Amino acid sequence: MTTEPVAVVTVSKDELESLIRRVVREEITRLLQPAVSNNPHTASSNAQAFLDRLEAHGYYRYAALAFIPQLKQEARLSGRLLGWQDTGRVYHADSEDLAEGCAWEFLERLCPFLYRLGVPKFVISQVFDNDVDYTVTVNDQTYTILTVAEETHLELNQRWRLGTERTFTIVNDLLEQAGSDERVYQLFDGNDTHAIFLTPQLYYLIKESHLLPDEDCPKVVVPNRL
Repeated sequence: MTTEPVAVVTVSKDELESLIRRVVREEITRLLQPAVSNNPHTASSNAQAFLDRLEAHGYYRYAALAFIPQLKQEARLSGRLLGWQDTGRVYHADSEDLAEGCAWEFLERLCPFLYRLGVPKFVISQVFDNDVDYTVTVNDQTYTILTVAEETHLELNQRWRLGTERTFTIVNDLLEQAGSDERVYQLFDGNDTHAIFLTPQLYYLIKESHLLPDEDCPKVVVPNRL
């Protein structure tokens, strides 16, 4: 009977400690991950409970009352738990459009909803032309969406990101000035960017549910003003 030679791998003390730390870190991460059931009945039950919590916290308050059961059913069956425009909270906000002169149009489209949230009526004007900064003025306050230098030197995705952040900042400024507890958050990005309006309680309820993948979760809008 022959014995196969056993390979001996020599590692330094530092390498061994690094390996141990990595294994421990991965195990801790695994243990902290929320349990996700592969059982479709359990998953459906979790989704329904989540939608019920959303309703209890006022998520559907801007939807037609008679349609709320249908909205919740469609959300559960489609997996799009936050729904779409019919919730009254979600608005398409194409990042390319916002960076290319359509911030004014987006704000105009939001006016009825913002007025419903207590924002006083406001006047919007816009400057979007060659060789000048792209700006939006709301009442007497002017916001720069993109400077000439940014339009000239930044990559496309950077311009789209700035256009979205700065347009959403205008919306949140209006809500804050009106004393509303609603704020706009960002869903998705690029041409699929949507604005979703949430209270802090709704945002944290969604964030802590662990039912949505990261790419489907609302993102906080970092104020961006020049």
